[in-house]
Amino acid sequence: MELSLIQYATNLKRADSEGKSLSSRLRGIATAPKDFDYKKELANRYEV
Repeated sequence: MELSLIQYATNLKRADSEGKSLSSRLRGIATAPKDFDYKKELANRYEV
């Protein structure tokens, strides 16, 4: 387990040094459509 975590951390450092940070890679995953309405989504989510 420890070796896996060390390898993971090493890969993250290598990726960061290549120009893309972890936060920028995560932002690419969590993109919503341009017409997505967050307020409407929240209102619908908690509507009883």
